[in-house]
Amino acid sequence: MPASNPGDFPDDAHAQSPAGRPCVSVLIPTLNEGGNIGALIDALIAEPALAGRVEVIVADDGSSDSTVTEVRTREVSAPVRLLQRTGKPDLTASVLEAGRMARGRFCVIMDADGSHPVEAVSRLLRPLERDDADVVVGSRHVAGGSIADWPRWRRIVSRAAALLAWPFTRVRDPMSGFFATTRERLAALEPLEAGYKVLLEVLVRTRPEPRVLEVPFEFNDRDTGSSKMNARVQWLFVRRLAALGGARLSLGNLSRFSLVGLSGVGVDLVVFWLLRTLDASLATAHFGAFLVATISNFVLNYRWSFARQFDPDRSAIRRYSAFLIVALLSLTLRGGVLAALTEGLGMAAWLAILPAVALTALVNYLGSIFYVFPAREAENNPETRWRMAALALIGSSLLLRWLYLGQAELIFDEMYYWTYTLHPALSYLDHPPLTAWLIGLGTALFGDNAFGVRAPNLLLAPASLVFAYLFTRDLYDKTRGLIGAMLVAVVPAWLATGFLMTTDAAATTAWLAALFFLQRALLQNRRGSWIGAGVAIGLGSLAKYTVALLAPAILAFMLVHRPARVQFKAWQPWAGALIALVLFSPVLAWNMQHDWASFAFQSMRRIAEDTTISSHLLPLQTVVALAPIAGVVALYLLGPARRRFCPDPASRRFMLIMALVPLAIVALFGLRAEIKVHWIVPLWLGMLPIIAATVFPPDSVEASRISRFLRTAWRPMLPLSLVAAGFGLHYVAIGLPGVQWQPNRLGYMGWPELAREVHAIESRLEASTGKRPVVAGMAKWGIAAALTFHDVDGRRDNITARNLVGMRGSQWARWFDPKADPDRPVLLVSHEPKLIDEAWLERALIELGPLETRAVYRDGMPIQTLYYRVGAGFRPEMLRYPGHVPP
Repeated sequence: MPASNPGDFPDDAHAQSPAGRPCVSVLIPTLNEGGNIGALIDALIAEPALAGRVEVIVADDGSSDSTVTEVRTREVSAPVRLLQRTGKPDLTASVLEAGRMARGRFCVIMDADGSHPVEAVSRLLRPLERDDADVVVGSRHVAGGSIADWPRWRRIVSRAAALLAWPFTRVRDPMSGFFATTRERLAALEPLEAGYKVLLEVLVRTRPEPRVLEVPFEFNDRDTGSSKMNARVQWLFVRRLAALGGARLSLGNLSRFSLVGLSGVGVDLVVFWLLRTLDASLATAHFGAFLVATISNFVLNYRWSFARQFDPDRSAIRRYSAFLIVALLSLTLRGGVLAALTEGLGMAAWLAILPAVALTALVNYLGSIFYVFPAREAENNPETRWRMAALALIGSSLLLRWLYLGQAELIFDEMYYWTYTLHPALSYLDHPPLTAWLIGLGTALFGDNAFGVRAPNLLLAPASLVFAYLFTRDLYDKTRGLIGAMLVAVVPAWLATGFLMTTDAAATTAWLAALFFLQRALLQNRRGSWIGAGVAIGLGSLAKYTVALLAPAILAFMLVHRPARVQFKAWQPWAGALIALVLFSPVLAWNMQHDWASFAFQSMRRIAEDTTISSHLLPLQTVVALAPIAGVVALYLLGPARRRFCPDPASRRFMLIMALVPLAIVALFGLRAEIKVHWIVPLWLGMLPIIAATVFPPDSVEASRISRFLRTAWRPMLPLSLVAAGFGLHYVAIGLPGVQWQPNRLGYMGWPELAREVHAIESRLEASTGKRPVVAGMAKWGIAAALTFHDVDGRRDNITARNLVGMRGSQWARWFDPKADPDRPVLLVSHEPKLIDEAWLERALIELGPLETRAVYRDGMPIQTLYYRVGAGFRPEMLRYPGHVPP
């Protein structure tokens, strides 16, 4: 049978002539498959399910063995045609040319090496023939699929390739070479410069977006011949993925960029060395060298590296803005590397700058090809571009946090929870125990330092992002799912929960996990998800009591959402509730032993201590807590706009109830007490999916002026939020050039230096009196925690809080021994004059001296002021401890 003209389509693509016109065209690309192709063709022609309705088109890429002969032999007696290509071998081009020759309504693409079973072809065709799908994929990675006799390295390469392709498609096996689709969809693909996987092209580039089904099959490795997998094929694959993401990755621009980068490295190192020899600080030298090298690199890349490749329609101002954002982000990452290597590992600055520069170059190159100089012929797929942008910001956020994890100073809260680990218990007065348990695990592995305290966030932060993605994806789609995870990664308040090891760290992870499992249980009727919800709520409540506010939200939704009411009769919700209760039982046990102290502390005692009305401030607190614009958007979506951005009533109802019921309970509490801003940060996560939909609305959302405004507002704010967080971390870790250390009234910086000053005074008192003084931090718990964590000599049992003078001291009132010697000297310590200068303290202590101050310095700059007073002893009757409140 002679080869057909590639452009010769039959008039009616759907006709099935009894005279032999096929309805199925099997397309087989070949290159030196002489030992396999004949048997495969024979098996296809003999397959009963395909009898009389199949043609085979072999697209050969210049085989030098018997492949062509095997095919020619069968052309005479069977519906077989041969397409002989010339030029450079290209698998994708081969399939596309064969597709233009096809006469069948459906096309099946399979390999010639026997790895794809012939009997599975009919299973691929069945959903197409029923119009249940537009593309059917033979999958190795869904239930029932498998790979036989592959070496480990091939499995690793396959999985890695699938992982790289994950942002582009929801298919589990996008690397499959075995799939079926319509001829029209295959023909719609434009020829490519080079390709690797046809399926990926069909899934990403054809419109409308295809309905996809995956059918399991067992992949059998070839018996004869050799695999076509080599370094060139892998490079083509990576290049093609970059092109699908909007970038032009080539050896040409990579080599030019590398040369520019090398020149920039030289400029960078010379300027860095020069500034250091002029006694510039590490931060100043690092910033100055970076900025000079960046300007040099931008000019050379603009004029040379990408001069003939980027889209000319983009204005120079927009291009420079994108370049500046990428450069600033890479600058903060570079500072993190320097801080981790010099401050954390003690590496010399001249050596640490090398990996810092390497990371900067990598970030700048990727940012350049994807966002600063996107390809002139970039694929016009905004869904893919947003997925890539989301992944870039997520990855940058995680890397930024991990680099600074051990370098940014601990805040009071973190040091206080660390002191819990010195007093192991089932629970504590002011917080449940999970945070302390996690910190104890981290410090056991990495030591009593900032990294050890925050080490649990190495797992908690990624887990939060995964659950944010899953929760948002299930209510919308993959793109919105990634945007939802991106919001948790870059909105400053949500980002902080994945960096600071406070009770919000585990609570936020648990909250997102609970939302994911709850929507599956309540909206998708997947009742097994109640078990996951119970675990999440139980563990979350073990971290922070506010997670339990999801319980009334669940009840409210089940009452108002009729399809969910039937689950009151199912056993799974009650099993989930029981699991949550069991996980929370350590707190219950501790409270039973301590007169329900923590429950009273968190409810009635707070109200009794503070009669402030603060509910009316909730909207303002939302705007502040979720700055820069997530809070404003969340409030906006409480109005009619929620219907536009979430047309599905059930999903909309779920998000509103999961956010508003906990917020309403907090608002009721605010009628009698002050609402802390950080309390509401996790509560708005119930609205995360619909907030994500405003960043890049799905096609189902009707475009409006406000939706376009929100898209425009979000676009710069997302990366700038991350850049701002990066500069904040840079400042607290190694400083910023030209910016003085500011004595901080909040007291979050300078405590290592302040603790050394306190130790010097303490040592002097001990030497002069012969007695070890009692050191009392004049705050409820924070100052004592900071002094304990940074204690110089490790003798921490003499440190307490303001409970020494009769005021509330949280756990310190329980930890300080009321039988301690009252004649020991007393050292009152604070970082501010508030409270420590009160005259009544002279009646609470014995022979209390005047207020004295000392300036505390870091790197020659003031960072704190130490306020202290010395007394000859304390009065036991003025101590505050359980069961004793001073008069």
